[in-house]
This record gives sequence, C-alpha cells and structure tokens, in this order.
Amino acid sequence: MRKHAEWITQADERVLEALEDSDLPLSKEEIRDRLASAGVGGAMDYSQSYVDARLARLQAYGFVEATRTRQYALSEKGTLYLRGEFDASLARSGDAGDRPVHPNVDVVE
Repeated sequence: MRKHAEWITQADERVLEALEDSDLPLSKEEIRDRLASAGVGGAMDYSQSYVDARLARLQAYGFVEATRTRQYALSEKGTLYLRGEFDASLARSGDAGDRPVHPNVDVVE
C-alpha cells in the first residue's frame, strides 16, 4: 500500500508508473502520450502543461530525476514510494538529491 502525501495527485502516480514501466528515460511528451494511451476513453488525457507542472513537483520532491537531454527517470525515492516502502508525507520540496535508478541516466547537477 502506497503511503500518500497531501500534494500527490492521481496524475503524479500515473507519471511515476509510466516511468517505472519504461526501459529508458522519457521526455515530457512521451510521458503525456503514455498517460493518454493508458486512459479509458481519454480519462487520463492530461494537458502537456499539467504534465509539465506535475513533473516539476515530482522532481522538486525527489521522486524523479531530469537528464541533460530533458528526459525523466524514476529516482530511488520514487521507486520506493511505488513499492509502498517510502512515506511520501516525509518528503520535502527541495529533496531532489536522489540518484536515478536507471543506469542510462546522466543527471543534471
């Protein structure tokens, strides 16, 4: 069971799940496309600006990492959250110090 925080939305969880399912980091557009294709009847057809805002929030809390090529990968904290092993209410904005789980990610320092 995932340990939620007040700031986490359903879209955040779907973004994290899309990154978890990917073998490679994804661009903002690829994430949005995956969310749209996963929705039943367009139920998850989020605007690009909304996905961008959620990615910025997830990055600020350390759940995703951005690469030099403007792609995103799940961080260790994001992986632990999806497994129910991290309480998201303990995360604070500015916690983006985790290293990504994916070995092909070149993190922007």
